[in-house]
Parts: sequence; structure tokens; C-alpha cells
Amino acid sequence: MPILTVPAKFKIHISPVKTLITVIVLGLTIFAYFNFVSYRPKVLKQVAEINGYKTQDSMFNLPNMTGTKEIGSSNTNNGRQITLEVNKAPDDVRNFYKNVFLDKGWKLSASSNDNKSLVDEYRQGKYDATVIISKEDVISNTVIGINITKAD
Repeated sequence: MPILTVPAKFKIHISPVKTLITVIVLGLTIFAYFNFVSYRPKVLKQVAEINGYKTQDSMFNLPNMTGTKEIGSSNTNNGRQITLEVNKAPDDVRNFYKNVFLDKGWKLSASSNDNKSLVDEYRQGKYDATVIISKEDVISNTVIGINITKAD
């Protein structure tokens, strides 16, 4: 039975130095990968000195509809006024804020509907809130004004 031999042009000669360098580079790569994967940063001390704006009363913290953009707001000694814009129908906006106020314990004290706007007035304890919703010709552009003040 003849022994198969590989012709000289197909023989690969790998030097021991190249093999050693390849093993070292591969070993370093594996070490770096596992070091990276297992890295856990040290827990940093939480910075408590930096605070965001906090209102003095939770009456002013109202959720917004998804996609709402704040156009402007102002705070006074008596309360807060905020103007918003949202891509929803005026009746949907009215129902949303009606549910928000009623869920927070406000009582609906007045409601009106004319060609240009929807107006709801609420009362809770020493606070009055007025929600004015514009009826624009374009349904995708509803402007909301919310004014919350201390009652006289």
C-alpha cells in the first residue's frame, strides 16, 4: 500500500516563533475580553446636592398626554400657568384632563363649550384650576392652557 505524501509546494512550514507570538496575542485577546465583560464600575456616591425644580405643592404636578409639547409656563406667588400643544382632538384632550383632575380629587365647578374653545373649571380646597382647550381648524394642533391658582 503506497503512503501518500504531500507535495513540497503544499507543505506549510510554521516556525515556533510565529506559533508562540500567535498564542500570546490570542491569550491577551481572551484576557482583555473577559476583563471587559466582567468589569463592574465602583458605585459612585450619589450627588444629593443637585436638585431639579420642585414645586412647593403637588397640586401643580399634572401628567401630560403623550406627544405634548410645552409652549410656555410661568409661576407666581398665587399659582402656575402652563401652555401646551398636542396632536390630539380637543374632546380627547378635555377627557384626558377631566380624568386627571377628578382622579386627583378635584371637583368640576363649571364647564363651557363654544365655537373657539372648551373651558373646564375645577376646585379643590384652596385652589382653583381652569383648563382652556382651543378648537383649531387643524385637528392636529390643539393648544391647552392650564391655570392653577390659590382661591381668594
